[in-house]
Amino acid sequence: MTIVPLLIIRALLFSAIAVIPNQIGTAKASLDIGVCYGMQGDNLPPAADVINLYKRYNIGKIRLFEPQPAVLQALRGSGICVTIGIQNQHLAPMAATRTPSSPVMESVQALLNVKNLTSIKVTTVVPGNILGWSNPPSIGRFSDEAASDIRGVIRFLSTNGAPLMVNVYPYFVYSSDPGHVRLDYSQFTATGPVVHDRNLSYDNMLDAVVDAFLWAMEREGVTNVKIVVAESGWPSAGNGNFSTPELASTYNKNFVKHMLSNGGTPKRPGPNVIEGFIFAMFNENLKPAGVEQNFGLFYSNMNPVYPVFQS
Repeated sequence: MTIVPLLIIRALLFSAIAVIPNQIGTAKASLDIGVCYGMQGDNLPPAADVINLYKRYNIGKIRLFEPQPAVLQALRGSGICVTIGIQNQHLAPMAATRTPSSPVMESVQALLNVKNLTSIKVTTVVPGNILGWSNPPSIGRFSDEAASDIRGVIRFLSTNGAPLMVNVYPYFVYSSDPGHVRLDYSQFTATGPVVHDRNLSYDNMLDAVVDAFLWAMEREGVTNVKIVVAESGWPSAGNGNFSTPELASTYNKNFVKHMLSNGGTPKRPGPNVIEGFIFAMFNENLKPAGVEQNFGLFYSNMNPVYPVFQS
């Protein structure tokens, strides 16, 4: 297994990210929630209009999958916190500044340190399925395949005070096994505990996945790394009754409410424990047909697919 550190290729197991808090623009009051800005569409609006849309709906964070000059220019002065990815082919020159045995994440961090950009955090994104065991959360541990690589990653994150970014999609779990996975548990609408685990209880799947990662990291001796939900969402079309605007609206509204409640998780309650990004800003028509084209909060004409944020 190859770790591809800094900054985001969704198809790979590991990729890396730089979290740039208020490096572009000045801080302002906005929602402490993020939305991923994917660009796999041939009908999407200009970058300046997109950033104005973020500002119009008071969305405080943006995740880019690669640097785009037009987007970065539009972000100047916006006050939006940026999480940005680096394409794989751009990582090798960065790694060349260090010995071949050193992880690329360390190489990127070293470059930032040289430029006194120490407030920028270097991290990586992993899918939920790198957990070999996760239910109940207290048995959470990394798969045998992933464990040897993830150990170095989470120790790096621990040393540098950076979070681990995890893709969490209850939609895919529910739609693949609706006979055994409850919709209310998947959508934050359960009225009481669904999963009991030791002295903890869970009424939503997202918290359970986050806590399973926390348990898995603890088993590797790492206890101080925060989780960021790098992607989560629900498609509004593409899979019959499993993907409707109503279900997508319910999930994403409740995801926002849950993130903004700042209450942490059953295992790690309290403020500043998790934060998250909705996937995605737009429906993207160059993605594979079906649900992949229908995760957007907005159509390409910038009208909402369904309401989540108030303008």
